[in-house]
Amino acid sequence: MMGHISKADGQVSSEEIDLANSVMEWMELDADKRKFAREIFANGRDSSLALDEVLDQLRQECNDSGLIESFLHIQIDAANADGELHPRERALLEHIQHRLGLPSGTVDSILEAEFGDHSSDDWAYETLELKEGRSKEDIERAYRRMTNSYHPDKLASKGLPEEMMRFATEKTRKIKAAYEHLRQVRNIH
Repeated sequence: MMGHISKADGQVSSEEIDLANSVMEWMELDADKRKFAREIFANGRDSSLALDEVLDQLRQECNDSGLIESFLHIQIDAANADGELHPRERALLEHIQHRLGLPSGTVDSILEAEFGDHSSDDWAYETLELKEGRSKEDIERAYRRMTNSYHPDKLASKGLPEEMMRFATEKTRKIKAAYEHLRQVRNIH
């Protein structure tokens, strides 16, 4: 999928290839798996990729919205690896969002949280999937709900691969950072 996203603007940049290699490194793939992943990346650049079939299979086999959203995060990082989000890349990301059954606006929320202006509190509210200005109780409930969704023990019981566990751990880190930020600025104890 990353290869397909990277090619959406017409060319695959060295930054996009570097990101793919970084993801493989982060996932701690051994040499054989890394070679296989590079082949998949190269095949993904082919415009004849049956994108909808791949997305439908992912949605069917991974019935966890948090993990599906993590997958979308990686695709957004791939699209933005060269520092520019091309209109075709954005359209493709929104298609992926729709095909995976994620709410409209998910791409926008992720883009804002990842690459937006963090001088405001918007990123923290978006990370916790809340509207700005929500009550202390709403913030705490959202934090507990989201932390529970990505809890390592809960996900481990589903038999998920180690790579997905690392994605969940990173998401949990971002959720905690957002909650801690709002606790500070809203004086929540």
